[in-house]
Amino acid sequence: KNVIKNPTKSDTGYTFIGHTRQGSAGYGKTLDNAHPFIIDGTFVIAHNGTLQNHEELLTNYGIDEKFSVDSKALGTLINRYGFNILNEYVGYAALMMTDVNDPGTLMVYHGQSRIIKNGAVTEERPLYFLETKEGVYFSSLRESLLAIKEEGNEDPKNLIYNRVIFFEKGIYNAEKTIDINREDMNVGINMKSSCSTYWPETANTYNHYHQQQGVV
Repeated sequence: KNVIKNPTKSDTGYTFIGHTRQGSAGYGKTLDNAHPFIIDGTFVIAHNGTLQNHEELLTNYGIDEKFSVDSKALGTLINRYGFNILNEYVGYAALMMTDVNDPGTLMVYHGQSRIIKNGAVTEERPLYFLETKEGVYFSSLRESLLAIKEEGNEDPKNLIYNRVIFFEKGIYNAEKTIDINREDMNVGINMKSSCSTYWPETANTYNHYHQQQGVV
């Protein structure tokens, strides 16, 4: 019912974030619970994953507000206290973020951690990207990127893990990356279910790609 007009190109670029979400225990399928969320009137976040300790983090940082969705709590923590919060959450996350005051900037992140001490480090939630002539697309579904690519040499690639990456006007800004240390944050937890759909897929292409592009 809502018509989204084609944005006009300008020197600031533009950002579009969409999200589809499966129903899950504790969170009703309502408009108020639908991603992306606008936090404090300006910060926008979409989250694929689920968190276990968001209420504890809210208490630790002195936030006494109540949130109907863990993603809203995470967005509030990030907006008010910065991206270092991503070092502290217990659970799983792939994130897309922007600010309405800076429409040409997109911040993306997905975590990698282990659940067994000294075990393998595994992807928390998938996040792929596709570079095209008109800009950069991101999705937790590789298939959706394959559906929109127009040239044979375009190929979805896995986003590098445990790093907040900034795109400004569709261009990667290496000077703004923020490394996150998550490897042991999920050791010993029992996450029975996820509030967002997860399609596990082994992805080994991002290391080769980022080496080619000089992204370390």
